[in-house]
Amino acid sequence: MEAVFSAKPATFWGSVEPGDKAWLRLIEQSADALPFHRPEWLEVLSSSYGFRPFVLGVSEVPGELEAGLPLLEVKDPIRGRRWVALPFTDRCPPLQSSSAAGEQLAAGLDEARREAGVRRLDVRARVKGPGLATGMAAVTHLLGLTRDYEAVERSFSSSTRRNLRKAQREDLSVRSADSEDDLVRVFYDLHERTRRRLGVPVQPRRFFRELWRQGLERGLGHALIVLHSGRPVAAGVFLVCGKTVVYKFGASDARSWELRPNNVLLAEAIRYACESGAEMFDFGRSDLPDSGLRRFKTSWGAVEEPLVYTSAGGRSAETQPRLAASVPGRAASAMLRRAPLWVGRALGSAMYRYAA
Repeated sequence: MEAVFSAKPATFWGSVEPGDKAWLRLIEQSADALPFHRPEWLEVLSSSYGFRPFVLGVSEVPGELEAGLPLLEVKDPIRGRRWVALPFTDRCPPLQSSSAAGEQLAAGLDEARREAGVRRLDVRARVKGPGLATGMAAVTHLLGLTRDYEAVERSFSSSTRRNLRKAQREDLSVRSADSEDDLVRVFYDLHERTRRRLGVPVQPRRFFRELWRQGLERGLGHALIVLHSGRPVAAGVFLVCGKTVVYKFGASDARSWELRPNNVLLAEAIRYACESGAEMFDFGRSDLPDSGLRRFKTSWGAVEEPLVYTSAGGRSAETQPRLAASVPGRAASAMLRRAPLWVGRALGSAMYRYAA
C-alpha cells in the first residue's frame, strides 16, 4: 500500500489497487457493499473506456483498510481531470469498518482531490465532509427478500400479480445467458432498440463484451433472456455482491409488450435471488421525472429511496445539467428516435466515455 497524500495524525492516507486484499476484505465485511465496489466492475469500466481505477483508503493498521472509496480518473478536453465514484454507476457509497473511519475518509476527500491537482470529485452517494456539496439526483427502489419467493410475491401489487398470471398463459420461457454471444448479440440487439426508443445513444458493444469477460464470467452477476416461441423478447443483466442483487440493464421488444415479458423477466430474477439467499433486490436508478417507471418499480413491493450524490471542486451535485433535459438534448433525442440503429451505435462508440 503506497501513500500518495499527506497523512493525518495516526491515520494513513493512501491508494490501493482495486484487487488489493485489504479492499477485498473490506467489501466482504461490509453490509453496504454493492456490486459496484467489486474490482470486476471497475475493470469493466476501465477496460471499456480507458479510465484509471484505484481505491482511496484510510488505514490505521498495516495491511488493512478501515475505510475506502473506489474511483476512476476520467479525463476529457472540456472538463479536465476528474475523480468519479463511479461512472455509469447508480450508487457507490464509501465503505467503512467504523463510523470514525468513515468520517476520517470523508474529511480528507476534498483535500486529496486538491493535492492531486484534480479539477472535480463526484461520488454517487451522500458523503458529509469539508468542501463537499450534496444534492438529490434521482431515486432507487429496494425490495427486501427472503428465501420464500411466494411470500415476497404476495407483496407485489394486485396489477403486477395479474400481469404475471397473464404472462404465464403465454408461450414465454426464460433462460440464463451462458455465452458471450448471448450478451453481445442477443441482449445487445434488444438493448440498442430500447435505447433508440428512449432517444439516447447506446453503449459501445465492447462494453458488453468486457462486461461478460471481466464481469459475469468472473461471478459479478448473470443475465436472463425471455423468449416467445423461441424468439428473444426481453433480457436483463443483474449484478451481485454478497446479499444484494442489482438490476443494472434491461431491454425488451416493444412489439411484444402485450405479453408482459418484462414482468416475467423481473419475477424470475427475484425468484432466483430469493433462492440464492439474497436479502435485497435493487431495481436501479430512476430519474425524478420518470413517474411511469417509478410507479412500475413500486408495484413490485419496492420502497422508493432518494439517491443523493456528492461533489467537490465545481457545480454542486444537484445542479449538474442533464443533456436530455436541455433544448439541444431534446432535439438530439427526437433525432435518435427516428434514426437508423447504426446512428445510436456510432454516437455511443465515439462519445459515450465523455458522459462519465
